[in-house]
Amino acid sequence: MAHLYQVSNLVQLCADYLATIITSENACAILTLAWRYDVTILRDACCYFIDNNADEILQSDDFLELSNECLTYILKGDTFYADEEDICIKTEEWSMRKLDEDNLENHGPNMRQALDESFYYLRLPTMTYNTLMMCTRKKGYFSVEEYEDIVDFVNGIPDASVKSNSCVARLPTVETLLINDEDGEAIVSDNHTTIFIISVSRDVKLKNICLSEIHKYLKHDNKLYSDRNCKSISINDDTVAMLYFNYKNKVIKLTNLGRNGKGLSKLREVTGQDLPVDLNLVVSGSLQVTHPPEVPRIRCWMDKTIKEKYEEEDLDEIGNGLYDAEVLDDDVDYDDHDDEGERMIYEQEIQLQMTDRQQVIHLKEPVTFTKAGSYIVSINLKYSCKSVVKMKTCTSSRETVTSQYGHVKVVDLSGRFAGIKSLGFEHFSNRESVKESKMIEEEF
Repeated sequence: MAHLYQVSNLVQLCADYLATIITSENACAILTLAWRYDVTILRDACCYFIDNNADEILQSDDFLELSNECLTYILKGDTFYADEEDICIKTEEWSMRKLDEDNLENHGPNMRQALDESFYYLRLPTMTYNTLMMCTRKKGYFSVEEYEDIVDFVNGIPDASVKSNSCVARLPTVETLLINDEDGEAIVSDNHTTIFIISVSRDVKLKNICLSEIHKYLKHDNKLYSDRNCKSISINDDTVAMLYFNYKNKVIKLTNLGRNGKGLSKLREVTGQDLPVDLNLVVSGSLQVTHPPEVPRIRCWMDKTIKEKYEEEDLDEIGNGLYDAEVLDDDVDYDDHDDEGERMIYEQEIQLQMTDRQQVIHLKEPVTFTKAGSYIVSINLKYSCKSVVKMKTCTSSRETVTSQYGHVKVVDLSGRFAGIKSLGFEHFSNRESVKESKMIEEEF
């Protein structure tokens, strides 16, 4: 009624309520309503839920009741994350149901025709060869040429081109990329600065940064020594002189063992000590994301330490071709530069109460990294108050980390990811961008 009489506020009120009661059982039905009455916000809320609960949605009764338009819109989503075999099976069931309603024979060509545009968004080329054969063999979905193209793509044949189906693999809506497994060396300092490059082959949003465990560490100004965990050996008067020579310039401890002679321990230097976890300190700092417009500018931006680090590296292999050795000029003073070429795309002050061992930096606005782009991320962390307490954390043994699906690559520039545990990304469904690209193709 609200839509019929064009009472927009009431339509919005109904949409807001429906968005709060979406479940796996009613998501498809609510999406159908949103589609029928063109309520974009409710449609998007349904799709977000459907993408994150794809397996349950496929098993719901309402999935088989979807209109062709709604089914197509769901399958368009790169983030409709379920096993492609399961998606294929349920869409086949959907098509057979439609054919039964129209009193048409259930065979491959009719099923493909019933699915119409939805058939293209079955990501059949992303299946393994065996799964592809199991889902399509002797069903008559494809012509010989189409089958050959898909098989070539599945087998990794160069320049394989598939026109019958999308070749874009599905991804989960949210992905956490572990960049520091804390298996590197422990470092102690007043502050931690880590700089790295993120390169992406598909559009993604950076939503949060999870910090690694940061210990509060009291570093001693003077040299102190301890016999804790130090092995003691028994000596007698005859060997004392020789032992003194062997332990020259070492700090040792002699213990009188009575009749058993003496005990000798080589003491270890204690540079500091870990402080209690519940010591309440505030970590502050900054997060910056810049987008270098051209390759030489990236090298110009580096400080001297980073520049020297990569002087003997094969720069073509770093950052997926982000650095190009041919454009670097040895006659140029790369330390003398301005920042006009770098575009600051995001900046945020950091302030975290370190009551827990692990904290998360939630970006106030997600940062979008676009396809084929590279971005420099710089994070600086320190304790807000002036004190003798240092930050102690572990670095990573890896310099390059790639996401599970291969579309995000992170390369360390400085700091070995000290203080950083993982990066939280959100993937785009690309439903609307697919629609726009299809419209452009039709125009031409």
